[in-house]
Amino acid sequence: MTAIILLPTNSGGYDYAKIYRSSSISGEYILIDTVNSVQLEYEDSDGDYSKYYQIAWYDGTTESTKIPVQSLVQKIINIVRIECKVGSTVLPDSEIDFLIPKCQKLIQLDICKFYYGVQIYKIEDDYYQLPGHYYYDVNCGGIMSMLDVSFFKQAAPITQYSAKIPVYPISIDFDDYWVQIPGIESTDVLKFNYYTVGRRLESELLYELIAYRICAIYFNNLATDRVTETSSSPYSNVKIGPISITNGTSSITTSINAIVDLSNKMTARYNKLITNFKTGFYRVN
Repeated sequence: MTAIILLPTNSGGYDYAKIYRSSSISGEYILIDTVNSVQLEYEDSDGDYSKYYQIAWYDGTTESTKIPVQSLVQKIINIVRIECKVGSTVLPDSEIDFLIPKCQKLIQLDICKFYYGVQIYKIEDDYYQLPGHYYYDVNCGGIMSMLDVSFFKQAAPITQYSAKIPVYPISIDFDDYWVQIPGIESTDVLKFNYYTVGRRLESELLYELIAYRICAIYFNNLATDRVTETSSSPYSNVKIGPISITNGTSSITTSINAIVDLSNKMTARYNKLITNFKTGFYRVN
């Protein structure tokens, strides 16, 4: 899996961000890329859960002090360890990293609506009006950015065989609903692909949803995998209402019932967060 990082606040108004990466938190940080500051997020195709990052703002001459930032995977791992109370000996970092893409897709199915090929129209010059929605942070980088949506153009008149040519914005604003894309001819139709949610979804809640979903799936898989042949007999499984009891032993010292119970608790917490988000209910204390 690639590493997604959120660029820090650009209070100095710099034009560029320099991306540094290291294999350890106190190791040597090597420059891997320089990007335009309007990008807001960065996707490191060679990164993973074991990498550490620092960002320095740059104006072409002067470079700011390096600022440590965490990748998406590191943020999820922290929630699993601290909030979900699941240690690395039980659920390794590599397993969390592996399950993140699957859980991202499941969350999209639970709370998102996908729009494909929505035509958008020019406001002035190279600026186009975006539909007014609460957009979904697809790559979970921590903010809506160019990495979360896609654009393409088609030459009019459009048929089912018209080529879909990808185009890339110079700048985009999801709060004021505009995008700047140059080079669109008057005979071209500009279209937009995106995900939306019913209300604003803060990144902290999204990370929490991913963490609990990972734990629920992992422990459910673990329970299935660790049941011995004898106890996997259908006659050893008892279901009373919503409660399932599996007799027998597991191939590890922890009982199957304990693993299933932990999976159920993680699932219940995830479902509660989803329900509260959909209904707009949040308890302060």
